[in-house]
Amino acid sequence: MKVVNRVALNNGFTGIGLGGYATTGSPILQVAKSAIIHERTGYNGTGNLMFCNDGTTNNNDVSNTHARMTITSSGNVGIGTTNPGSVLHVVGDVAISSNLAVDTNTLFVDSVGNKVGIGRTDPGASLDVNGNIIGQVIAKTRTITKGSSFSDETETFTLNPDENRIFLNNNQGNIGSTRQYYANFNAGIPTEIGTIIYLEIYSRRYQTDTTGRGHRSEIQFNGVSVLSTGYHILSQNKTYEKH
Repeated sequence: MKVVNRVALNNGFTGIGLGGYATTGSPILQVAKSAIIHERTGYNGTGNLMFCNDGTTNNNDVSNTHARMTITSSGNVGIGTTNPGSVLHVVGDVAISSNLAVDTNTLFVDSVGNKVGIGRTDPGASLDVNGNIIGQVIAKTRTITKGSSFSDETETFTLNPDENRIFLNNNQGNIGSTRQYYANFNAGIPTEIGTIIYLEIYSRRYQTDTTGRGHRSEIQFNGVSVLSTGYHILSQNKTYEKH
């Protein structure tokens, strides 16, 4: 253990060094790698109380540059910073293994149910907000483009977790036969209440056959229609376009 007293108007410090050891070389040195230090920053001995630890393998004493936690003269506590700007100021990651409550009902984190409540202490969902929310929609679009298809064709797709918009672009061009196309998403469809998925279809063709022919474009979830143009019979030289 070392006791140090270096008094100065500013940046002088007194402290107790802990966890010391004696070197085996000559001269023998007493080295302390942990310390509780008072750093003077003002008159009448006012200053910061620092808890310091130096993990470097050498023969140098720990100093106030190795502060891990600092309590200022105003009562602020800093972890990872020596200049805390609030009652508790943490620089770095924080791990909490139990519930976290901020004020009476400002924020509550349920560590058992993995739920967060804002404005309430009994969240019933992953995020449960009691009050208004201001947000911005950020969408990633899955675009399905068809230039031609069979007379009755279904393709299956998986919706990725970061996608919340589906755009079916079905432009069949000039054809003389029936065209029905189904884009069926049979995996990745979210089931959580409140999830929003935006759906859009652009469907076009020009009918060249002398006999009426049908046309349909449709988006399905697990084989069930969620957005469809409906089935339309087109006469010769008839253009169909819907968006």
